[in-house]
Amino acid sequence: MKNLFSKYPMLHYTYVLTLIAIACGIFIGSINAWTEPIIEENERLATVESYQAVLNGLSDYTALSIDNDGDTISEKVEGFDASGNLIGYIYKASKTNGYGDMTIVIAIAPDGEILGAEFLTLNQTLYLDRTRSNLALYIGTNITALAPDGDLQGGASFSRTTMIEILTEIATSFENTAEPVNSDPLVAYLGEGYVLETNDNFVAKEHVSSLENITSSTEVPNGYIYTVTGEGDYESYDGTATGSITLKVIMDENNQIDAIYMPEDVYGHTINFMDNNFDYLDAFIGKTLLEISSVVNDNTDLETGASGSRALIDELLEALVSEVTVS
Repeated sequence: MKNLFSKYPMLHYTYVLTLIAIACGIFIGSINAWTEPIIEENERLATVESYQAVLNGLSDYTALSIDNDGDTISEKVEGFDASGNLIGYIYKASKTNGYGDMTIVIAIAPDGEILGAEFLTLNQTLYLDRTRSNLALYIGTNITALAPDGDLQGGASFSRTTMIEILTEIATSFENTAEPVNSDPLVAYLGEGYVLETNDNFVAKEHVSSLENITSSTEVPNGYIYTVTGEGDYESYDGTATGSITLKVIMDENNQIDAIYMPEDVYGHTINFMDNNFDYLDAFIGKTLLEISSVVNDNTDLETGASGSRALIDELLEALVSEVTVS
């Protein structure tokens, strides 16, 4: 071999360079094998950070297929909290018009509420602040409705149109992607897999129609539920009207109110002020039935426009006290 190299020096040089190349290849390969997982993890953390800007509580995510989505959507993921619970879906979508391009990242709750949205890029000619403000008006609304919470600002019609086109494609994808939200609202109060048992010994009263024992619940073990219904007047656009309200008063094992659920599907009162009623019902949490009257008498801070509903709620809760004997 030595004589061969002496006779053909170029062969010697080629041989040495080949050995060096092999050694370098092995070295670089080992470095890549060592650094690749680190780089991938850093990229994952950077992506999580960008997603967290629109979805609070995000800890991890799982990428979803976008094969059936339009060209506008480049990323679609499920977002999870630290406990592994699904808290929302995140979309990244882009579109170009005659004035430039824009990229939006948006987080949507499983029930369709837009939790956060912002422009990653907004390359348009004029009125950039107005376009950003227009996007912000959709936060808190439902993606399937695409109805902003306020009037969209003018002066950026092409940008506004492109933005709405992006949101429309995201809405279509969401409707085809999101898992159906649990239709049983009591799960939010009693937990998954709860079991109720009708108390056959209870005799229905004028307002209190039923008593159910909570035989299994992760949230309110050994509790029980009273169903209370009644009618009352309220002011509508057509004058005075009469409507009904049903309350499900959830009691814990210490005979204290754990929650009061007001079913929306049978709510027949001032619908425009329903949120005010929910806020008022929270004042009774932690109270016993015998303490209801004191809460009613002490709380004189009526929310404007909800006085008819508030009066009926007070009547129903006081009827619960008078019609039920607490042992």
